[in-house]
Amino acid sequence: MILDAAIPLFVEQGFKGVTTRLLAQKAGVSEALLYQHFPSKEALYSEVQEVLCASSPHLSSHLSSLPPSAETLVWVLYVAARFMIDPPKNIDTSPLFPRLMLQSLMEDGEFARLHTELRLGDITQVVRRSMEAARADGAMGEGGPEGIPDHLLFWFGHHVMAMVHLMQLPEKPILDYPEDRTQLINFVMCYVLRGMGMTDRALKKYYCPMELHQRFADNFRLDLR
Repeated sequence: MILDAAIPLFVEQGFKGVTTRLLAQKAGVSEALLYQHFPSKEALYSEVQEVLCASSPHLSSHLSSLPPSAETLVWVLYVAARFMIDPPKNIDTSPLFPRLMLQSLMEDGEFARLHTELRLGDITQVVRRSMEAARADGAMGEGGPEGIPDHLLFWFGHHVMAMVHLMQLPEKPILDYPEDRTQLINFVMCYVLRGMGMTDRALKKYYCPMELHQRFADNFRLDLR
């Protein structure tokens, strides 16, 4: 109950703007009871961070089982694009999460930093190893385009996906993206993979939207029809 009340408040007013009195009022408890559960506002905010930033055991296990390859690189980026641009309705993701990320970025960045470390740490390692494997078999050019380090190539691709997601947050999207989210993901994936240096031949071989769509449904036990 307290966490459910706290998250929207932190989204709306940020960490600095929320008081324990307001938290208690929204949760329908006294400040004394609030302090019994959380000794400080910082402790409550820390709990909110842990809940929203905790990595998925299923996703972590799945990622750790993947061999480094160009195919894995495409798959991991596709999974990231799906969750950011067209999240499945039957997966429990908080609609307040991106707004809390924005609030964090406007303050001290602690929430955003924790999310990056806990949820994206596994992904970055898989992507970097797969980029090395993709170069070894000729699926990507030697070295990043214009000498860009591999870890930045991944983050730039991630930022593109994240920004596309943010532009869709208002009831009326900021930009006129295709209403068909499958088409939008295809555009973003091709843009990101080419930007990372994947060859046209490898793109045609490994980026097969319908197969990735079905694989996503199978791995995450979804009915995407």
